[in-house]
Amino acid sequence: MNRVTFFVIFLSGAVFALLVSHLSNLRKTPQHKTSVQVFRAEILNQYKDTFFPLPSAGTIDVEEESTLGVVIKNLQKAQKSSKPPKPIERKANNQEALASLHAALEKRLQGHHDKALKLFQHAVALAPTHPDVLNHYGEFLEHTQKDVVEADRLYLRALSLSPSHNRAMTNRQRTSPVVDALDKENLKRIDDKRNTLGRIPSADSSLRRAKREAYFQHVYHSVGIEGNTMSLSQTRVILETGMAVGGKSLIEHGEILGLDAALKYLNSKLSSNLFSRNIKWGLEDLSKLFH
Repeated sequence: MNRVTFFVIFLSGAVFALLVSHLSNLRKTPQHKTSVQVFRAEILNQYKDTFFPLPSAGTIDVEEESTLGVVIKNLQKAQKSSKPPKPIERKANNQEALASLHAALEKRLQGHHDKALKLFQHAVALAPTHPDVLNHYGEFLEHTQKDVVEADRLYLRALSLSPSHNRAMTNRQRTSPVVDALDKENLKRIDDKRNTLGRIPSADSSLRRAKREAYFQHVYHSVGIEGNTMSLSQTRVILETGMAVGGKSLIEHGEILGLDAALKYLNSKLSSNLFSRNIKWGLEDLSKLFH
């Protein structure tokens, strides 16, 4: 009995020793890496010379705010100086302009007015601020082309550039009364047409059509100045029918309809309240539209 017990104890100790030895061998054996770990190791090994660790805070040179401002200003100056200079507008060659002027005067004396006109225009294009060129061109237009108004404008321009230009001053003294008389005649003609229009009854159908067409043109040109691309016929369709025009933006439609509403508002105030109410009240009502 004692032998059996001793044998069991001995066998248990041997088995335990084998287990301990086997476990110690497993700890010393390196584990196999997974495919992901192997791929990651290869990537890090491939780019080990590409990525560098950041330096410590003590080794980073940080410039002060004032120094950094100076650096930025210097960089901006360098960028501005590196830009190519803007192209300077080429000045007219006065010598070439005077040569063209002399050739034009010769052609004028020879009676070749068409060639002289082109030479004068060429001289003015080369030297648009030369008083002599402007004065001679004005004399040519006055005496040859019978264009006193344009000649007077050229004389006035020459005097504005050179007030002591005697010949331009003499020419202006001659043409100024003629231009004033022409202006008075044209203004009188306009007044006569206005008076003739005023004698037409307001119920006349032709007058109503003319006023309506003038209204359409006024709206068309007013919005066109601001960049509206509607044609006159499209503007007329919008004002008469209120229908939208295909291919045009809502902003352009709103500009036409808004101006139409504003003109109708002003017309109603002027026609109905000008004599019954104080003008100041009407202006106050108008100011409410913008508040």
